[in-house]
Amino acid sequence: MRTLALLLFLAPLGAGEDVPIAAAAKTHLGDLVETLAATTGVTYLYPPADLNRQLGGRYDFLVPRERLGSAADFLLSQAGLEVRPYPPVKVILPSSALETRFRASGLDAVIQFDRGPGGWTKAQDAQGSLSSATVEALLAEAAKGRKTAFDILAATGPRTPPMIAAVATLLADPALRSEAAATLARFGFPAKPALPALRDAAKADPALEALVREIEAARHPALLSPPLATDTAPQRYVARFETTQGDFEVEVHRDWAPLAADRFYNLVRIGFFDGARFFRVVPGFIAQFGKSGDPEVNKRWYQSTLEDEPVSESNKRGYLSFAKMPQPDTRSTQVFVNLADNPDLDKQGFSAFGRVLRGIEVVDRLYSAYGEEPDQGHLHYKGDDYLKRNFPKLDRIKAATVVE
Repeated sequence: MRTLALLLFLAPLGAGEDVPIAAAAKTHLGDLVETLAATTGVTYLYPPADLNRQLGGRYDFLVPRERLGSAADFLLSQAGLEVRPYPPVKVILPSSALETRFRASGLDAVIQFDRGPGGWTKAQDAQGSLSSATVEALLAEAAKGRKTAFDILAATGPRTPPMIAAVATLLADPALRSEAAATLARFGFPAKPALPALRDAAKADPALEALVREIEAARHPALLSPPLATDTAPQRYVARFETTQGDFEVEVHRDWAPLAADRFYNLVRIGFFDGARFFRVVPGFIAQFGKSGDPEVNKRWYQSTLEDEPVSESNKRGYLSFAKMPQPDTRSTQVFVNLADNPDLDKQGFSAFGRVLRGIEVVDRLYSAYGEEPDQGHLHYKGDDYLKRNFPKLDRIKAATVVE
């Protein structure tokens, strides 16, 4: 019988309890973990590595005590898992060098340590959620070169943009560079905004190149579980696209087409477009992208469609819309930039949701000699291998990020 374990948050500096969960049937780990997170507020998993696998072995979720009931109800009703009581686990406090600072700042949750096959593991294997005051205290300790602070930040620090940016600033100090880079690598996908700084650091220290590749390869769990990518977008936001022809920025207005704006926002944030190629570029018409180079990702998102929306803004040059089929409600992940004014697309129900704010000349330079030749069916099932083999000159998106 496979087992899972839930670690409960108790009062600061208190003891925790360990609750095993016995899996009654095979379940996709990524789907279970992230749906559980979205449903009950459970936000961390140990080990945090590849979620694209079936349940097997032991995994530790961190659950606020007050939400254990809802977590247990979800696991029983949605995943067929049975919850049983288990003896308390030991709590290991931070090192004595930081203990006073921790007590003074306070924790949102106890730092729990997983019991691996070899016994209690190091601080770097902890999971948790720290108060902002504690994060600031840890960053100050890290800036002094204290490794324990890096370990706890990597394991328990919130994976927020300010947190990532704060750790990235430490890359500028040669004495802190290695620890800061290792911390960012353990953040995984959320550390992608720090890649430019990390690449610069790797130029000075080639030993960091492996960590750069590790972050580049990190993927958001929602790539294989579309229900996890349902955040509501800001009323206005800007996304930057770094491409093989240069950068361009897209300004999105949610009031133009709310469903499209939300979907685009989520696709950018989870890295769906990273590495994607502009597979359909027709001069004087459109430049289209939005099929993943990974066939499994395409499979998961294919039926995650959006309802159609009224056309409130015309498909003018530089404006973006989601591609769709003649049938209703078929928009999914494919997007196109209008390379000219295309009023006929308005009549066909293509709802513009944003416009190129800067860099339209970059879009104009995208390789277009293949035109309509790439087969979308082959791309869907064979991924980027198909394009690299048959259409090697296609430009691609290096990275897409929300910048404001």
